[in-house]
Amino acid sequence: MPIDFALRQNAQAIEADIRARRVLNLPVDWANEVIYPVYDGLSIRNIPHSIAQILDAHFDDNTPLDNRVWGNESLKDIQRVVMFLSDGLGYHYLQELMADDPELEDTVLELTNGRGFVPLTSSAPSTTAVALPTLWTGASPATHGMLGTSMFLREKSTLTNMLFNSAAVDPRGNVLSDDDLHDFVPVKGFAQHLTANNIATHVILYRAYLNKGLLSAVMHRGVTYGYSHGGHSDVWVRLADVLHDTAGQPGYVNIYLGAVDSLSHHYGAKNVYVHYEIKQQLKHLLEVLSSEGVKDGQTLFIFTADHGHADAPHKIDLQSTSAESIRRMMRLGLTGDMRLGQLHLQNGCVDDVIAEIHANYGDRLTAISSAEALSAGLFGYDTIYSESKHRLGDVILIPRLGTQVVDSSLGVLDLESWHGGLSPDEMLVPFIFKRL
Repeated sequence: MPIDFALRQNAQAIEADIRARRVLNLPVDWANEVIYPVYDGLSIRNIPHSIAQILDAHFDDNTPLDNRVWGNESLKDIQRVVMFLSDGLGYHYLQELMADDPELEDTVLELTNGRGFVPLTSSAPSTTAVALPTLWTGASPATHGMLGTSMFLREKSTLTNMLFNSAAVDPRGNVLSDDDLHDFVPVKGFAQHLTANNIATHVILYRAYLNKGLLSAVMHRGVTYGYSHGGHSDVWVRLADVLHDTAGQPGYVNIYLGAVDSLSHHYGAKNVYVHYEIKQQLKHLLEVLSSEGVKDGQTLFIFTADHGHADAPHKIDLQSTSAESIRRMMRLGLTGDMRLGQLHLQNGCVDDVIAEIHANYGDRLTAISSAEALSAGLFGYDTIYSESKHRLGDVILIPRLGTQVVDSSLGVLDLESWHGGLSPDEMLVPFIFKRL
């Protein structure tokens, strides 16, 4: 019989509120399957706001997590916050695994002092290149300007892969220079904000990512200390060392692990390999957090994810014969993500393209003008960065669960599972916390 976690009712109420938030009026009969980001209290955007508030370093536009997330837990006298981000771990998938795996359920029970966990929403798109900058700025995608895994950057006249800082059709060389990266995101980084409030920031990251690449340059501005690991069991030893060395000190410790995401892409969203990885992560975390010298009575531990995963075996290729009429109205290749795409169109073609999509693919794909999506708050309600409207193009493509939109002229990725879309499996992530 499932354990009755203390936050179960809160979790159910929060999920109901998230599902009731209808940002767009989509003209398809499966519109209620879509989950929208709740940037004003129930999303990953609000996590850094809560952390800053707990550490007495409030944002000017302070928008912390909804109080229901914390239950009745007191957060007074917290000096150190430790956040572990497991890339790709979905809320519902973790629930499903626990229902079939009593040992995993017991681990979560102990890790949360019987509290359990609640859902939060990811960003739109629900993808790493957008979600991580959201977590590292406290700004919504419309404000920080990272709006997809690939974007058209008019300042460089280039369709750019934002994960690799390369032209989408040519992985050689960087599109953005070091000088460009310094000011690419127009809002202050979270670490910079904490540093301005005399709070040290510690980052534990795979060695190939630490101080390398566009995402690291955007996210880790102002980080005080960086620690690398080799992507194996050494991450747990490294984490234990950092937590032991920083115990009793004010600060923020951030750990990122990408294994769930990479295994999901390789094997599929739900399989024994991903199950084992999730189980081992939580088991090792519990061991580290229970080890001598880590607890100081003034530490808050948070476990969450940037997005979940969903298989999407059905493809709509914009280069296929069936999509020829749409392709004729496009100015350049598909941008954004295959589970939440963006079309840049010739002038005056928005209504025609949307009509074509609903006529030919309405059972598995819907579309809305980018201007309407932006004004409705799909990408955030705070100040909109001037480049965001240009990067979003003219039309947003919203595929149904199980479907991806591809543009084979840009290449096709051979992955088993995907993210970026607005399905519950991709959009809902777990939020776990524990006082140490």
